[in-house]
Order: sequence, then structure tokens, then C-alpha cells
Amino acid sequence: MNYIEESLEKYRIIKGLESKEEVCHALGIKPQAWSRAVKRGYLTNDQVLHIAEGLEEPPTLLLLARDAMREKNKDVSKFYFGAMIATKQFLFTGNKDYRK
Repeated sequence: MNYIEESLEKYRIIKGLESKEEVCHALGIKPQAWSRAVKRGYLTNDQVLHIAEGLEEPPTLLLLARDAMREKNKDVSKFYFGAMIATKQFLFTGNKDYRK
């Protein structure tokens, strides 16, 4: 299960939706778009922001995951996944803001 699929599943649970068809309707996408999103990262920026808002998480990770899945160049894809891991560690480990 990839990060986009995990996020869509969490979105379904949080919103109390029963099926992927209901999630598709909530996001304004066709059911076929679900599999394209999960397999190839085909989500628009608006859809990514809507999912992130529903999960109450910053959209950065979902945007990076989507871009990594879309990227054909394996080196660039690895870069996106590396940035995703670094961002996840920064956002969820309670790092202090030392700029004050």
C-alpha cells in the first residue's frame, strides 16, 4: 500500500464513508480515477489539498508522494521519496523552531 492509497483510506475512515465510490463522489472524481490515483499518482492539486484538509495534515507529503509516483526518471523519483521521508520526520517529530 503506497502513501496515496493509505491517505485515501484514512480519508474514507475519518469522513465515515463506506466505499471507495463514496470517497470518489466526495472528491469529485470518477471511480476509475481512484485506481489511477493509487497506481500512478493521478490527482490534481485541488484533490490533494482536499484530502489533506480532510486528514487535517499538511499537504506537503501527499504532494511529494504524488509527484514521485508520476515521475518516470527513477533518480528523480528517489529524490521525491527522500524529500518525503525528510519532511515526514520534520513534521511529525516535534522539531523545535529555533528561529526565535
